[in-house]
Amino acid sequence: MNFLDTICQSILTWAMSNSTFAATFFMIIGVLRFVFKPLVTIITNYVKFTPNIIDDQLWSKITSSKGWIGFCFLVDWLLSIKLPKK
Repeated sequence: MNFLDTICQSILTWAMSNSTFAATFFMIIGVLRFVFKPLVTIITNYVKFTPNIIDDQLWSKITSSKGWIGFCFLVDWLLSIKLPKK
C-alpha cells in the first residue's frame, strides 16, 4: 500500500468507528454503486443484443428523456456513481 492509501484507509476506519452516519453513508453509496451501474449495463447490453427493435426504441426513449438525464445527474452528483451512457 502506498502512503495515500494508508491515510485514506485510516480516515475511513476512524469515520466508520466514530460515526454511525458516516458508516451508513458509505454503506449506501457502496450498495448503490454495486446495484445501479451493473443493472444499467445489463439492461443496455440486453437491449442492444436482442433482435427486437421495439426494445431499442423504448430504451432510447427512456435514456434520452429529461427524467432519466436528471436522475443520472442527481445520482452522479449526490452519490458519485457514473451510470453508463447509451
